[in-house]
Amino acid sequence: MPTYTFRNKVTGVTSNHILTLKQREEYLEQNPNEQQMILNSTLVSGVGGLKPSDGFKDVLNTIKKNNPRSTINT
Repeated sequence: MPTYTFRNKVTGVTSNHILTLKQREEYLEQNPNEQQMILNSTLVSGVGGLKPSDGFKDVLNTIKKNNPRSTINT
């Protein structure tokens, strides 16, 4: 479930809540002084150094062997 950050419009206090989309809608209806904040998200990118196991390499080789036009690198 996603984490939502809310700011109280009166006090300025922020809080985080882990809610479903439906729970978020209910929370906002029940708390009219709360406003959802849109924050920058953290993305993971550029993962490197991962090598496929020998078993997975065998699967890739079998796929390539059975599909002559395959461009899979093994």
